[in-house]
Parts: sequence; structure tokens; C-alpha cells
Amino acid sequence: MKKPDIRAGVQYTAPKYYDIAFNMFRGLECEFLEGCFKKHAAGPVRRVLDIACGTGPHLLRLAARGYEMTGLDLSTENLAYVRNRAEKSGLKVELVQADMTDFDLGAPFDAAMCLQDSQGHLLTNEQILAWDHLSHAGFINGTYTCAGAAESSTTTPVNPYAVRLQLIYDGVYGITSGGATRHNLKTGAQIPVEILAEVDRKIDDGAPYTGAFQFSAYQGNAAAAPTEGAAAAPACTSGNTTAAVWNATNGSTNCGGASLF
Repeated sequence: MKKPDIRAGVQYTAPKYYDIAFNMFRGLECEFLEGCFKKHAAGPVRRVLDIACGTGPHLLRLAARGYEMTGLDLSTENLAYVRNRAEKSGLKVELVQADMTDFDLGAPFDAAMCLQDSQGHLLTNEQILAWDHLSHAGFINGTYTCAGAAESSTTTPVNPYAVRLQLIYDGVYGITSGGATRHNLKTGAQIPVEILAEVDRKIDDGAPYTGAFQFSAYQGNAAAAPTEGAAAAPACTSGNTTAAVWNATNGSTNCGGASLF
């Protein structure tokens, strides 16, 4: 059996493995997306475009909720994988193979989304400016959050420990919440440290202060914010430098992470 080529720089040729590695919080994220549709769309949302849809974790879930979904992706393997999953589930979706920086579908959509660090594949100034143009036109909002006064038990998704998530554009993550400003999804508190350590090891570099998954002190509606920088519980990380590690064996049950986009 030929092993899939998953080296950096190779298009996503192993969608099954990608789907397994990143299959977290997808249902909650779809609840958040539906909340955004209701709150920010000019009218009812039925037709939705998923740009760089990948293996279709959001596309298929939203299709199952009754939305007319179109997925756009550059990878032949991804689209074949999504098509097979849709057929097995009895879902009707439209799939288009195209470059997300240069496409014309010939029809309007009620909403569009681009998730999971897909913008990180924009490697030239011209490509980045194309998304900047969409932002200024109102197609891509700079901040997506239900934090602060707008946060409530009925409008904000929660993690498996009943603590609210936060999808936002800020730098409040990493060492003493001093990260670079970027879109990120915070898991909320009360997650056992060993779970976050294992998630980080599987999907990123395994370190709490580097890479695309980092420590977050976001409290949400929890009784206390996650802490960091000491070996003993309740601290989630061993120190306050990039050399620190997750305290995977100290038994802390009040930790949080941020997935960076």
C-alpha cells in the first residue's frame, strides 16, 4: 500500500488523516456560524459558500441542517473525499475545484466563510490584498466574538465542560496573554491539561507557547481563569518562556487553549 505524501508543500493528498487530526469542536463551530448568520446577515441565509472547504467538516454539517452548501477547494483529493461523504450521508452539495484567489461562481450567496487557517496559504501581497479588499467591502468581518456584554448561555457555544468558547481577532493568548493579534478560537476554561497537551501534540508542535495551538487564559463563564508558569497544579504550563511544556501529569483540570487561524 502506498503511503500518502503529507510533506509540507504538498497539496492535501491525505484528507482522511487530515479529517481525523482536526476533528474538534466542529459542531460547536457550526452553531457559532449559525449565530453569526442570524445576527449579522442582511436577510435569511440559505445559500452558503465554504471557501477552501477542505474535507468539509463545516460544509457537511451545515448541509445536514438544511443549508444549500457550495464548497470550493483547490485539492482534487479533498473534493473527492467530501463528495463521497456527502453521498453516503444522502446530502446534496455543490463542489467546485478552483483557486480561492481567482474564481467566479456566477451567482450570489447569502453568506460565505473561510475557516481553519486557509488564509495562511495566501503567500503573495496580491493574494493578501484580495482578502483585505473583501474585508473592507464587508464580506469578511475583522472580529467574530460573542464576548463581553453580548455573551450569553443562549447565544454562545460551549465546550464539553459547559464553558463558553470565543472566536475573536486579538492577541490574548500565549505567554502572559501577549500573543500577536490574529484570528483565534479559544476553547474556554475547565479543560484538563492532559487533553490539551494531547491535542497540541497531535495537531501542532506539542508546545503551549509556539505554533498554531497555544495556551489561553480565557475564562469564559468558568469560576476561575486558567493559570500558567509553574510546575504544580493548577498551572497548565511549566514556565513563561517558549521552552515551557504543558503540565500533562500534574492533574490540573482548569486549562484552556487557543487555535490560531
